[in-house]
Amino acid sequence: MHNSHFDIPFNVPFIHPDVANYMQKAAKENNFFRNQGYYYQQVQKIMSKWVGHSRIFPTPSCTQALEIASMIIDIQHGDEIILPSYTYASTANAFVLRGAKLVFADVLSYYPSLDPKSVEACITPKTKAIVWVHYGGRATRPEEIITLSNKYNITLIEDAAHAIGATHNNRPLGTFGDMSTISFHETKNIGCAQGGALIINQHKWLEKAMQHIQCGTNRHDFISGKINAYKWMREGTNGILAEPLCAMLSFQLHHLETVTRRRKKLWNHYYHLLNPITEKGIQICTPDKEDNAHVFYLMLPDKKTCTHYQQTLKEKGIHSATHYEPLHLSPFMQSSKLISHLPNTDKFGISLLRLPLHHYITEDQQQYVANQILDLTFKKK
Repeated sequence: MHNSHFDIPFNVPFIHPDVANYMQKAAKENNFFRNQGYYYQQVQKIMSKWVGHSRIFPTPSCTQALEIASMIIDIQHGDEIILPSYTYASTANAFVLRGAKLVFADVLSYYPSLDPKSVEACITPKTKAIVWVHYGGRATRPEEIITLSNKYNITLIEDAAHAIGATHNNRPLGTFGDMSTISFHETKNIGCAQGGALIINQHKWLEKAMQHIQCGTNRHDFISGKINAYKWMREGTNGILAEPLCAMLSFQLHHLETVTRRRKKLWNHYYHLLNPITEKGIQICTPDKEDNAHVFYLMLPDKKTCTHYQQTLKEKGIHSATHYEPLHLSPFMQSSKLISHLPNTDKFGISLLRLPLHHYITEDQQQYVANQILDLTFKKK
């Protein structure tokens, strides 16, 4: 129990106040259950303006988009995939399910995204793909990652689950790799409860992508009138986001800029309020004008301190959260006896604490959060 009048949730999904009316109207005026219907196409249309092409496929989840990506590049048993250990299990599962060997590269010392030097050290003749996770909706050292992909002729897949609305040099994240995946889960800046998207940036992958998404069939040719009946062409899955969720997502996406602008304002407010704690050696998330303000975190000295801060904040009515247990330390990977030396990843795994950040948090609530952290940091012994 806590004695504060504040009760600040870690996350509240953005839901536009008019979405219920929109959904009711949509259900009456359109074929609401049609596979790849009007609203599916609306999501494609809206996102195509963002990424600059139309090779976009709304999927039931970012997880499934990653699994489709692994089919597209034809992962075989023993192929090696380079990825960060500091990510969600979905990033790895997509490739483990097809028999790939995971090779974990370390993250940067100052931010939990792939370190290009560590990536290059992991490359072997068996490397099939690099999976580049944009942690917190931010691209770090993109030129170096892309150069490695080109130098060694390795497919680059962007796991841009966090990155809707984020850019680098005014170019949207999700458009740098050969293909990319986006999440519209309720925890993301914009969502539809559960959903994702697969973006195909290389035209050579398009035909395979459309077949893998349609249960391995050439149904897209049937829909376009090119053939009279469709056939099973290759392995696949039902990778199509349901029309009611597409309706919700198409409406929500119209408000992406507003949501991103609001989150950036809130992010900057935290940054200015909490800057004093850096005097005590506590690292706070550094600014990046082109990220989408998906997370704001503190880096505390050790696990004990991180746990103490989290528990104390909870007692004050503030719900904070750590993030990933590094995959190389997970029970699943421990059973594989894979040995990985990832000192930076280990540090983020035990020391990173995320603060409440969502569309509905107020500046008064942020001030209260900051005050509790400042008291914790500067209190007299």
